[in-house]
Amino acid sequence: SVTESDGNQELLNLAMDMRTDWSGKDIRLGGKKYMVVSAADSLLDMTFTVLIAGNPYVEDVLFVFLIGLTVLLTGIILKIDRELIRRIVAEPVNTLIAALENTEREKYETIPQSSMQDEDFPYIINRFNALIDKLQQGTITMYEEKMRTQEAELKHMQAQINPHFLYNSLFTISRLSKDGNCQLAGEFSNYLAKYFSYLTRSSSPFGTLEEEMNHLDVYIKIMSIRFSNRIRTVIENEVTSTGIQIPKLIIQPLAENAFEHGLKDTLSDGELYIHLFQEENILTVTVADNGGNVTEERVDELKKDVLSGDGLDKCTGLYNVNKRLCLYYGEESGLLFEKNEWDGLTVTIRINLMGREHMPGRKTAEKGDI
Repeated sequence: SVTESDGNQELLNLAMDMRTDWSGKDIRLGGKKYMVVSAADSLLDMTFTVLIAGNPYVEDVLFVFLIGLTVLLTGIILKIDRELIRRIVAEPVNTLIAALENTEREKYETIPQSSMQDEDFPYIINRFNALIDKLQQGTITMYEEKMRTQEAELKHMQAQINPHFLYNSLFTISRLSKDGNCQLAGEFSNYLAKYFSYLTRSSSPFGTLEEEMNHLDVYIKIMSIRFSNRIRTVIENEVTSTGIQIPKLIIQPLAENAFEHGLKDTLSDGELYIHLFQEENILTVTVADNGGNVTEERVDELKKDVLSGDGLDKCTGLYNVNKRLCLYYGEESGLLFEKNEWDGLTVTIRINLMGREHMPGRKTAEKGDI
């Protein structure tokens, strides 16, 4: 049985030719395209053949198949290229973002070219690294200028002789001599000579902790004689390391501040307590007095003056010490102030000894005599 969709006798003759297997094939007859679908029935000894004009089913299936194949291939390609895209685009961008964040924290580090894969990124990274180099050089130059300024100020401070200290010392020598205490006057003169010898020595801005403590000891002996032993000094040194390098004249000014401002009106039972302690890379030196005239408002005012530089007539030594510590060791180092249990003032030097190693331009700025 043959269904002839358009009544064309030519198609009927072709379909009835049982010797030809047309099933599943496309044929073009009479200028039209047909799909042939046939099925044989052995029981009836008959073949059923249907001609479908235009073959729309195959075209739809082929379209869907191509869409599915395209999606599948796209997924495979994306999966394969995802790692490549990550290495070429994502990693360099993340590296650049991390470097920019470090720059915001004033941590200037260049980006190695080996981390760049794409040909466009090396140009960007080269420009970034060039900028970082300029920032580093500018930071080093600025640091060196600050160092030179600070050393000039230190030398100026060393060269200046506190007239009140000198007058009081000469008056003490005169008084001791008049009282017939020539031996003590002689000792006092020797202490005074050692004091000014260390003060005016300018071979290097740094010295050892032992040298600073020796200078402090000389100063305390001078002040003890001047104050007629009205003030007792206790020094507790728990630092076992030797040869620790610290800036010169950072401990004695704290003791001087205690004598001149906290204890100057003390008639008896004055105490000055000095404690040195080191924990890993942190060195602390605490100087406390029992002057009894310190208020929280005074402590806050002193903090402000030392940080801003205001009121230098009252705290020149403390300001200079704090400024040099911050310059040499970073902002984590400096002076701390608090009111103590005796209503006196406690000043603590905190030094991060490792901070000096990471300061920009340190070797250049500290090379030789500035």
